[in-house]
Amino acid sequence: MRVLLSAVWSAASLVAVVVVVHHNEAWPAHLPAQIKGAAWEQGVDEQLQDAASMPQATPAVIEILTAGDDADPALRVDSNRVISMQRLEEIIAEAAESTGLDIDLIRAVVRTESDFRPSVVSSAGAVGLMQVRPVAAVDTASRMSGHKSEWAKRFAERDIADINHEDLLDPQVNVLLGSHYLAHLRERYSSYGEPMALWLALAAYNWGPGNVYRHITSNPHMNNLNDLRWLLNRRAPYETRAFIHRVLERSNMRLETA
Repeated sequence: MRVLLSAVWSAASLVAVVVVVHHNEAWPAHLPAQIKGAAWEQGVDEQLQDAASMPQATPAVIEILTAGDDADPALRVDSNRVISMQRLEEIIAEAAESTGLDIDLIRAVVRTESDFRPSVVSSAGAVGLMQVRPVAAVDTASRMSGHKSEWAKRFAERDIADINHEDLLDPQVNVLLGSHYLAHLRERYSSYGEPMALWLALAAYNWGPGNVYRHITSNPHMNNLNDLRWLLNRRAPYETRAFIHRVLERSNMRLETA
């Protein structure tokens, strides 16, 4: 019996190692140094924890993504990485130029929300690289009524109920929508000054503006960053606090001042 258990344990360990190595092999060798380092310096425990919280793409989602010009046939579809990092960097740069947000900030949000996987769909209905929800897509596009981009017009003219997951899967549209939404949130809280405006924007992006108002900004004692930290630690869910921390850390911002 002891011999049998030992053999089973060895086989399970081997499978786990193969899965982690195989996951890393799905990344192109020509990754930008900053991204490559960020992804591969991540501990195995964190990799497994992140992967466990993100559902695999359905066959229908994979078919939509791989049908586009952005799909990279060299990447394994079952890892959800069906877009090259070179193309993703181009999309992030476009979003940064369009919104005025820092490239590192957008990249950090993408990594934290989806682990650079364009086909992730959460149980709450958030879709894609920046986990954009239909309500956020319509709200953001509506605020951009003067924007000439076709993607902005397409969402501004539709009802929330008419938008499905497939509408938000396009990596370029998803990152542009998510970035413009984050930029809007940052502007919404700009009266608090930086870095509080960014902290509140990230909290609202993850938790929702309504929750941020009810539990944070409506509090008469919220006057500075220490007050905000205190309120977040006591009122915000762990997921939101972890999201803020990871985005700030991954965008190379100091948590004490940014």
